[in-house]
Amino acid sequence: MTDDPPLFQEELFQEPFWMLAACQLVNRASWARARGVLDEVRRRWPGQTYLALADLWELTDAVRPLGFQRQRAINLVSMAQAWANCPDESRGRVDVLRLPGCGRYAADSWEIFVLGRRDVEVTDKRLRQFLDRGV
Repeated sequence: MTDDPPLFQEELFQEPFWMLAACQLVNRASWARARGVLDEVRRRWPGQTYLALADLWELTDAVRPLGFQRQRAINLVSMAQAWANCPDESRGRVDVLRLPGCGRYAADSWEIFVLGRRDVEVTDKRLRQFLDRGV
């Protein structure tokens, strides 16, 4: 038994776009800090279509509390724009890795939480613990 809080992916897996956005926001930041930023981004740009059209200066300001705000904003807008080019149901690991700002952690999260795979070779400690729990 572990006292670790649930992973954000457990909450967001039914909203895959936002789960991947969260994966970007937790890069070099904790979920405790990133959660409020994600909530603000979702409030101001309530879907990927809106985020794809977001003003970069406004989005940069919204993600500023996490640092690396300019690159985060560019990646989020670019990911939202690229999202429309591939339907959810056909997206696999390689497709996720091609999305701007998405790396191994996002692809591992996609396979585990969206595709329901348990045989993913992860390097992230918390993802490994999740898989080891056998949930």
